[in-house]
Amino acid sequence: MKIHHSINKEFLAKIGIEIFSVVFAVLLALSLNEWRKNASNRQLVNKAYSNIYIEINTNMEKLASVVPQYDSLIYILDSVITRMERNDTNFHFTFGNFNLELLSHTAWDAAKVTNSVNLMNFEEVIEISGVYDAQEIYSNLIAGFIEARQAEIMIKPEDNVLKLLYLTRSYLQQFSNIGKQLVESYEEVKVTLSDYK
Repeated sequence: MKIHHSINKEFLAKIGIEIFSVVFAVLLALSLNEWRKNASNRQLVNKAYSNIYIEINTNMEKLASVVPQYDSLIYILDSVITRMERNDTNFHFTFGNFNLELLSHTAWDAAKVTNSVNLMNFEEVIEISGVYDAQEIYSNLIAGFIEARQAEIMIKPEDNVLKLLYLTRSYLQQFSNIGKQLVESYEEVKVTLSDYK
């Protein structure tokens, strides 16, 4: 009986070692797979951060170049409106065109679609999201301005010149105000994302 008992101990020891080896190999494979997945996710998040940084920088440059134009046009419109309200006809006014910069949001949309946002730092996501929300307000304002101008022009534009000037001035003031706030917000987000540029 002692022989049978010693064979059982040897057999159990071998089985124990085999089980331990298999469990260890499976755990090692799972750990390596998790490590690769984390590395891949980190790479995806870094790319998303980098793209957002580039996009925000481009949008900031666009706005920073047009906001002074808006302010200049507001000054001119104030003068023209004042003269028109006084029925002063001794002046000639040509308004011409001005730029309405369209801002991009592709990098932020891509980060959301690829679920990179779910892997980003929560505070950074809140900050970035806030900038893009403000940017959407700016974009909606541009669409509203274009629609309002078209509606006013369709109704006898010669009768609505003063009304059109007031409308344009009001929108330009909003473009300027939101544009300045966005430029400041872009600067703050760029500092936050400076490691990813």
